[in-house]
Amino acid sequence: MSTKCFRWPFFLFLVSIVSALLVQPVLAQGDAFRFEIRRNATPQAYYVHVLFQGADPADITTVPKRGSVSISYKAKKEQREQFDNGGVRFFSASQALSSRIGIPPDGDVSQIRRIDKPGWIQLIIPRRMR
Repeated sequence: MSTKCFRWPFFLFLVSIVSALLVQPVLAQGDAFRFEIRRNATPQAYYVHVLFQGADPADITTVPKRGSVSISYKAKKEQREQFDNGGVRFFSASQALSSRIGIPPDGDVSQIRRIDKPGWIQLIIPRRMR
């Protein structure tokens, strides 16, 4: 009876290792999405630079909200592999990130401009004249 107790945790350990190895090809094909947010201000506008890797700028959503800007990314990667013997193996991985940037009260979020370039997005929020 004590032999079975030792085999069960080892079996679970092996299953977790095999599962991690099977999912690895999906994640290795496209690097995990990472982003960094930098802010800058001039007398005319506020600038938000979103630097990222592992995504297309079109997949990153920026939504102006009252006094802030919401930046989000959501992706799902799938891989299907068919074998000669008719077997099929399917992998799926998903990732979602979001951040909310507060804008000072004199920033006019309704007039936000977005510039997309490979590897970065620039948001320009003009300041309201007093």
